Parts: sequence; C-alpha cells; structure tokens
Amino acid sequence: IQQRTAYSSAIQERTSDVQEMYQTSDEERALKLLGEYQVKYVVVGDLEKITYPGDGILKFENLGEKVFENQGTTIYELRTDWHKTRKWPRFQGCQGLYGVGLTRD
Repeated sequence: IQQRTAYSSAIQERTSDVQEMYQTSDEERALKLLGEYQVKYVVVGDLEKITYPGDGILKFENLGEKVFENQGTTIYELRTDWHKTRKWPRFQGCQGLYGVGLTRD
C-alpha cells in the first residue's frame, strides 16, 4: 500500500489524461497527450465506448490507421513517430500503469 500511495498523484493524473485522450474532440490536444505518453496504438472497444461516451472516439479515424477490427473492437496505429524514440513517458517508475486501451512499444 505504501508503494501505491507514493504514486497516487501520478496515477490520478494519468487517469485524467486517458479520459481526456478518449473524450476530447480536439485532435491537437489528443495528439499532445498521446505524444506525452508515446502511445503507438489506441484500442476502441466496448469498454472504451462505455467508459468514454461521446464523439471523441471518432477522432481516431483521422489520427491513425485501422490495423485490427473484430467484434466491435478496433485498434488504431497512430500516424506519429514518437514511438521510435526511446525516451520514456514523464512518469518514470510507473511504466506499468498505462490507461485502459492505450499501449506503447
């Protein structure tokens, strides 16, 4: 419990950022946040549609290429190159705490 308490503010910030990544319709803002976490793939499935309702999810059609689709789940590969760098996200030490549906190399 002590270890998790030490990261609680980072976890809360990341949770808020993930929510904004999915819900914002502002593509520039979404790209800024996705870039901060060096996200390469975005998953949009039933869980994301329920958790992050609204039109924000539609922006991923413009931001990425659909690389997988099956039974209501779509995976987009983002059209960016930040995933090619080996810089870690801003929360070093919390690298295993990625948001729902977001992946990184």
